[in-house]
Amino acid sequence: MTSGSNAGEKPAASVEEVQLAVEKGLFFVEKTTMRWWNKKKCASCHDGPMLLFSHNVAKRQGFPINQSKLDF
Repeated sequence: MTSGSNAGEKPAASVEEVQLAVEKGLFFVEKTTMRWWNKKKCASCHDGPMLLFSHNVAKRQGFPINQSKLDF
């Protein structure tokens, strides 16, 4: 049975919360990718493409991206 209310549902995230989540996610991907590249001297398979994919998706959605991190 539904009551028609949104009781118990979480409110939508604010713009600031979304921005912070995206920034944290991009930082994490960048940090782990660079760690892998420095340790393994390899940029193929998962790490390189995931860095490019995540940053380009964020860029297309209007988030500010440091383009120099994608030009390698």
